[in-house]
Amino acid sequence: MTNGDSPAAGQSELLASEDWWAIWLGGLVIGLTVTGLIDGVAGVGRWTGDPTAAFDGRLLPLAVLGIGFALVTALAARVMGGSFIAHQAGFIPMFLLAVVAYFLANQTGIRAAGVGYAFWALLLGLVISNTVGIPNWLKPALRSELYIKTGLVLLGAEILFNRILNLGPPGLFVAWLVTPLVIFFMYRFGLRVLKIGSPSLVIVIAAATSVCGVSAAIAVAAAARAKKDELTLAVGMTLIFTVLMMVLMPMVIEAVGMNPIVGGAWIGGTRSIAMMQNSGLGNAVSPLTSLTHTFRIPVLIVCTHRGAHGVSDEPQHELMGAITEQLFETMTIPWATFPRESSAVDPALDALDRHMERERRPFALIMQKGTCEPHPLGPAPRSDVLETAVIEGNDHAHPEKERHSRSEVLRVLLDTTGDGHTVVVATTGYTGRELYALADRPNHLYLVGSMGCGSSLGMGLALARPDLRVIVVDGDGAALMRMGNLATAGAYAPRNLVHLLLDNEAHDSTGAQRTVSSRIDFAGIAAACGYRRVVRSDGLDDIERFLDADDGVRFMHFKIKTGAIDPLP
Repeated sequence: MTNGDSPAAGQSELLASEDWWAIWLGGLVIGLTVTGLIDGVAGVGRWTGDPTAAFDGRLLPLAVLGIGFALVTALAARVMGGSFIAHQAGFIPMFLLAVVAYFLANQTGIRAAGVGYAFWALLLGLVISNTVGIPNWLKPALRSELYIKTGLVLLGAEILFNRILNLGPPGLFVAWLVTPLVIFFMYRFGLRVLKIGSPSLVIVIAAATSVCGVSAAIAVAAAARAKKDELTLAVGMTLIFTVLMMVLMPMVIEAVGMNPIVGGAWIGGTRSIAMMQNSGLGNAVSPLTSLTHTFRIPVLIVCTHRGAHGVSDEPQHELMGAITEQLFETMTIPWATFPRESSAVDPALDALDRHMERERRPFALIMQKGTCEPHPLGPAPRSDVLETAVIEGNDHAHPEKERHSRSEVLRVLLDTTGDGHTVVVATTGYTGRELYALADRPNHLYLVGSMGCGSSLGMGLALARPDLRVIVVDGDGAALMRMGNLATAGAYAPRNLVHLLLDNEAHDSTGAQRTVSSRIDFAGIAAACGYRRVVRSDGLDDIERFLDADDGVRFMHFKIKTGAIDPLP
């Protein structure tokens, strides 16, 4: 290192520390995103037989991304005492290697097999280090901890913002209380009970198992000044137990006879509550009889009792008030009266939770008038939708007879959803049946009833599992039946929700009777409801670009022709 490369004498820790530079760089990216200067991140596209398709329209954005990262990380390296030029000379080839890893991972066949970019990055690194060796000119850019810590800052910000938007203050309270308590318990347990002699090793293991695995271990190891062999041990233990639990938990689910879908909710730790007035109970009959009953989903229903016997009410509630209890019984849903005393609520909910865990069926609490005190309505949540989305796509350019079939669209979908981080919810009718016939996968959920409920179920899943990409394959008849779901999805706007509407202007599975969808602008409605990206198209290329995007909740209105593959299951 030359004298010009050395940091200034007496330089502040805020500028000389890699930990602080991770915060500065992460904060810079967050700030540029908040101000709107960054509205997307360039990436490598998916491709099947033509490798150039992976870079179609993406070369310039990728070049800007690489040069931008090279400049800001080189600035950090220079301030910390490295060489600005040497860092850039090593960073650009390293960035290109990362692009190659993503390129290989995004081949649709490889992606469907679940071989991700991390595998290819590791393989490329092993090949280079065990053949030609790591070139000296590349080493100045090998600042793994800086890159990982910067990524953790961004990941932490994303998780925090999601929790604020989706869960509110109670969710933040749980997140901030539970994790520190678990870390503290594990740290004391490791030192006092297991008698592990190295506090730094214990805190690294505690962070890895309590927060986010290997990434947390790497970040905490630097802060705790853990030895490299301690970090290696912690990472190895984390990976071993992760693999074991991935194998053992499904075995436990199968051993106790639990439905796999309920098992997924159990692993995810999510329980659902549906609150309604009994005048809306009729609208819930379809999902309660064909969704929660079929898939054994334990939903707690809190239903207010309008028109109850002996209570004066409006005439439209008279009949439903008289048959509310019998309606639940007809649907084989057990019910009880919601407790009137506040002290009895928690014990009742605990008992119901145990009951639903055991029976894996819904349970209803019928709430009588006067059970709850009046409560003022809080302010409406502020919408972060700045403007209505501009509708993209070819605007349904093909004549009806030249449109693609449903199976052609589903084959494109299958090529892009075998990555292990995507769930596909297929609406009832031919859509779910064709998807099942083409490829039955563990990440497919086929709605065999509950017409129109696919989008609401998918939205709930997307909110509960932000780590998954949730794709809802809807139909025009189903969407027309539950159009209010578009407004709800646009309002909650889970970033990981993808809503693909296949419109053949007919109820195909019941005899191809015409719907009114030829007169309905679904894309315009979705844009008005707050979907962040909206596409109107009938071209398969647009579907690939639509699924590749990662810019918030999105909607595509795709026209297809009628008909289905034969035979169908």
